[in-house]
Formats: sequence, C-alpha cells, structure tokens
Amino acid sequence: PNAVSQWWAMGNAKSMDEFKDAMRLLQVPMFYTIATSREDKILYNFNGWVPDHKGKGTLSFWKGVVPGNTSEYM
Repeated sequence: PNAVSQWWAMGNAKSMDEFKDAMRLLQVPMFYTIATSREDKILYNFNGWVPDHKGKGTLSFWKGVVPGNTSEYM
C-alpha cells in the first residue's frame, strides 16, 4: 500500500545506503531494480520469489513441460 512512498524515497536517496534503506521498505516487491552511485557502486536487486522445488526433479525436468495434473509440482 506504500509503493509510492518507497519510490519517492528511492528517487530522493543521496547515497547507496539511503537507496538500500528505501528498498528495505518492501513495498515494491515485483520488479528488478538497478541503481548506480557516484562512488561507482552498482546495486542489482531481484524482487521476485524463486520457487523451492524441494529436490523434486532435475534442472532438465524443470526446463521442460511439468505435469500439471498433480499438486506435487505446484
């Protein structure tokens, strides 16, 4: 509900630490964010959820078509 406040804080950050503090508000959880600073620092933030496959299948299994007829893979 406070996404605009977070974007405002991100846009007004004067340092990478201030920008990170703004990101910690966790009000914009669905975007990649890239920020650079005058001190040659780069921040790359992935705000997505990575699924936990709990050891089911291999990488090649998950790259293919996964059966959807069971909740085991949901």
